[in-house]
Amino acid sequence: MSFLFGRLPDPDLCPHLPKVRVVEAVATMRREEKLWLVNAVSRGPHVLGEAMEHLLAETDHPQWLYMLEEVFLAIPDSFYLVNSKNRRSPIPDDRLARFLRIVQTNPHIPLPARPMAASGDIPVHDDDVLLAVAVDRLDLVDYYFELRSADTCVRALLRGASASEVPVFADRCRRVLATLESAQARSYLAGHAMGEGYPPAAVAREIVVETGWMWDEDPVLFTFLTEQWDRYDTLDPDGSRLRAFCHSGTRDANFYRSRIEKLAHRTHRANPYPPLPPERIWDLYDDGLSGEGGCGGGGGGGDGGGCGGGD
Repeated sequence: MSFLFGRLPDPDLCPHLPKVRVVEAVATMRREEKLWLVNAVSRGPHVLGEAMEHLLAETDHPQWLYMLEEVFLAIPDSFYLVNSKNRRSPIPDDRLARFLRIVQTNPHIPLPARPMAASGDIPVHDDDVLLAVAVDRLDLVDYYFELRSADTCVRALLRGASASEVPVFADRCRRVLATLESAQARSYLAGHAMGEGYPPAAVAREIVVETGWMWDEDPVLFTFLTEQWDRYDTLDPDGSRLRAFCHSGTRDANFYRSRIEKLAHRTHRANPYPPLPPERIWDLYDDGLSGEGGCGGGGGGGDGGGCGGGD
């Protein structure tokens, strides 16, 4: 290790910081080797982890910066485990906080944003809007929304807003979501709010309730699934519009059947679905009922923020 992190005998051998062998040699290293070194930061207090933390906080080498961004962006994705009740719970560690500290310290983060079609030695992260939020460059958020799809950015920001172990970062992500100006982005957020069983859905639901945003494709379904009862009762006072959806036999109606029936039972409302013949019970699972998420969220998806509908 002393060799890798030793100072270069001739600083001119490497144009990047810091002037140590492991920076100069990065171009000859395999991806797995670079990832192993970067992840050493999160493997507890030891000499290698500390050395890498100092290197990553200072380096301006694009390859090390890219690996740092990759590891940082992957943490919110892997931060949840599935328990015995098929619900996701936070994994108790401080990886995100450690890498967030490094990302905020390094003045060269984020790397310049490029279109997804860009080619070159360094690939493009599609969720890099989180990097702009991490370093408090909220002025870059609109630019990332232009480069990436609105759904991609909303998904990424919801992951960040669900990272309760780093509240300052989570709050920034939440504030960006709560001030979305694009109607399409708001529609995607509303779609996620109709999901269940995973933290981003709960965050999305809180935001749309606070802001009053609506999923325009089906306000009745949206207000029912997000439990906005005053708004739902105003839109559908006799329940006929929701019953029409539930009796439609579409894929969306089948997808939401279990969720709507459980919600109706819990809130002492009438079940809007017709009785299901025994031979059709498994059809629900064929239509995706076992998946989690909502329209535009973890379950359905579609360019308009909805489930995609269809018979």
